[in-house]
Amino acid sequence: MLKIIIILFMWCSVSEASEYFIVTYNVWFDYSTSEERVPKLLDAIEKPDVIAFQEVKRWFVNDLKRDGRFRNYNIVMKNGWNDSIRGGLLILTKSKILEQAYYDLPSTMGRGMLYSVINIDGTSVCIATSHLESMPEDTNIRIKQLKIIFEKTSSCNNLILLGDFNFGDGEPENEVIDSTYLDVWKTLKADKLGYTWDIKKNKLAEENSFPSEGSRRLDKIYVKGKHLMPVEIQIIGDIPFQSPAGKVLFPSDHFGLSAKFAIH
Repeated sequence: MLKIIIILFMWCSVSEASEYFIVTYNVWFDYSTSEERVPKLLDAIEKPDVIAFQEVKRWFVNDLKRDGRFRNYNIVMKNGWNDSIRGGLLILTKSKILEQAYYDLPSTMGRGMLYSVINIDGTSVCIATSHLESMPEDTNIRIKQLKIIFEKTSSCNNLILLGDFNFGDGEPENEVIDSTYLDVWKTLKADKLGYTWDIKKNKLAEENSFPSEGSRRLDKIYVKGKHLMPVEIQIIGDIPFQSPAGKVLFPSDHFGLSAKFAIH
């Protein structure tokens, strides 16, 4: 009986809250296949409230601007040298942007964190995205990067942290993530592997993988704050297609993630 009451209470709480839809996607910087891939990638994104992209190049931003489905989004990004996008990071949001910043992280690859504060139905929510160091041996660098991200977002009462973290389940980096950060996939789908870097399914991931690297859950969404309740998460962009040249492609070498939150 107590279990039924708890479930009913949670259902009522969620039903009275507004729902928020977000996506994270590493779009792959390869320009040679972009003409075929990017339309499929954008089709996989179903007009969420917030989108965080990684490995963004200027040509990708131009493609977004030409697509009418994304004209009503506010853009958060930091320009770099020679018309580049700092850290390859881009956030699109339908909400009003209250604050935004870019922070460099210790890196040999020019990695950073892109940060914004938005207003959702009167609640201030921090959105932060990053693409951590890529090499398998870069564990210590990723740990340093995570600690700086946590420091820079420590004042956020409500935080959604998402992106390509470049470490999988069971790896040392997980030990520095404290219990106030909920891993949305593990919270909602602990019985599913959730590989977003799937070298068995995605030929692009197989071609770009390191020697002896296996499939891993590299792309993640974390949430912190009592006003944010994750209610749904799923993998997107995992359907292959055939290019005009007859090659089997995916929208990216990564799969994306979409999630829904109840905002109390």
